[in-house]
Amino acid sequence: MTQQKEKIKKISKVIYYLLVIGVVVFAISSVLHIAASIFVVFALPSEEALMNYVYTALPHVLYATDASIRIFEPILYDVFALAQAEMATGGLNLSLTGAIRSFVLTNTLQSLVTLGALIMASIVFKHLKNGESPFSEAVILWLKRFAFAFVILSIWTNIIYVIFALIIFAVSYIFDYGRLLQEESDTIL
Repeated sequence: MTQQKEKIKKISKVIYYLLVIGVVVFAISSVLHIAASIFVVFALPSEEALMNYVYTALPHVLYATDASIRIFEPILYDVFALAQAEMATGGLNLSLTGAIRSFVLTNTLQSLVTLGALIMASIVFKHLKNGESPFSEAVILWLKRFAFAFVILSIWTNIIYVIFALIIFAVSYIFDYGRLLQEESDTIL
């Protein structure tokens, strides 16, 4: 039994340090996302300036940088000419700045929730690294919080995170049952 506990401590120590590295990387990423969000909210050019760039400068940039795009040059110019005509008459109903803002803010929230999930996972493995039982109330509580973070993350991404969260919730209840069995065993001995 002591051998198993030592194995759990060793592997938990490795996973804990890997998670700490992940937390640092995601913290930096989150700071960059927040900076991008601030830029997008306060410093993004007007819709008209952005659309003007998209429909006038972009075709020339594409033409200059990608030789394979030359095959589609007549089609591209027709599309861009149509878009420019629509924009000139006020018929183009796209909100490019709104789409960019939404994209950046959503990615910022995703990054922050992922950072939170990594912090929670590192706390779980810190408890295990320090020799606590995997069936302790603290570990079970942090497992449930970790699963909840994945439920929140699934709002912005896909169903895979919901499935992952359900698996973590199930594991936390299994650990809770193990904790009860361990307490019962400790009282008998």
